[in-house]
Amino acid sequence: MDPMFREAEPLILYFSDKSIPVKKHNLLNSIRPTVHRLELEEPRFGLPDTVIIKQEKSDDPFGFTNEIAAYERLQPL
Repeated sequence: MDPMFREAEPLILYFSDKSIPVKKHNLLNSIRPTVHRLELEEPRFGLPDTVIIKQEKSDDPFGFTNEIAAYERLQPL
C-alpha cells in the first residue's frame, strides 16, 4: 500500500513524515479507486481543508510519472 495514504481507523494522511487526521473520505470514482477527496480535521503545513489525493497504481509504475509530466505541461493553461 502507498505509504502516503494508509487505511486506518481513523484515517490518516501522511505528508512527508507528518500525520494529519482525516475527518471525511470520499472515493471520487469507483472505476479509478486511487483518487480520493479528503477533508482534513486539522489542516496544517500549508494544506487546505480539503485535498485530492491520487495514489500511485501498483500495476503501472510509469503511469504516475507520465501524469505528473502531463500536469506540468498543462499548468501554463
